[in-house]
Amino acid sequence: MVDDSKKILIAEDNLAISNVYKERLGALGYNVISASNGEDLIDMAKSEIPDLIMLEIALPKKNGFEALIELRADERLKRIPIFVISDEGSDDDIERVMQLGATLFFVKTKVHLVDIIQSIESALEEK
Repeated sequence: MVDDSKKILIAEDNLAISNVYKERLGALGYNVISASNGEDLIDMAKSEIPDLIMLEIALPKKNGFEALIELRADERLKRIPIFVISDEGSDDDIERVMQLGATLFFVKTKVHLVDIIQSIESALEEK
């Protein structure tokens, strides 16, 4: 079990995917919170100050690119690891999110949940 004070904010508009992440990470002992759109993500990040953010690019109200820019501009949030997890993984999108300050980029169809969890554990151990 991990330190349950470690908080992960999941920004995912697909409820089924969000629930899988929440269930698996919660079972490992993480405190998991979620947002289904970019505006709620920003609000929750500012109020909760998570230890790690999982960010979908295709979010309603404010997309992942816009959210990433806003998160990295906030002094309290700019050092939080942000894992971008998207359905699409064009070279342009990957390059753009990395330039905007993402920590890692995962394409949903090309990564297993266990690999994401291992990356989360590694990133949170370093904090």
